Amino acid sequence: MFTAFLNGIADWLALPSFEDYTGIYNKGFESIPSGSLEIGFCTVTKDECDCAGLRLIPFPTGRYLLPVVLIKGKDSVQACRLPLDFKHWPVSVLGVCEKKKSSG
Repeated sequence: MFTAFLNGIADWLALPSFEDYTGIYNKGFESIPSGSLEIGFCTVTKDECDCAGLRLIPFPTGRYLLPVVLIKGKDSVQACRLPLDFKHWPVSVLGVCEKKKSSG
């Protein structure tokens, strides 16, 4: 999904964390303008996870998901790492969208 600028775990790890970049814990979610976030993931292989020391459960395709968020500003876009606990959230959202699309 974000393969245009992320070429693996090293690129994902080099991103600032969402919490550090936004100061979300100090400012709250209200500090982020509505519609300014795009959430997705970078897919990597088991070998990449093993080399980085990350113990993840693979997605059914056999790939591993690293969650990413794009924060859109007036004149810029910043990519940030999301916590690994978020890795299934983008997939769930895509699944719901696909289900709605096929039923409607």
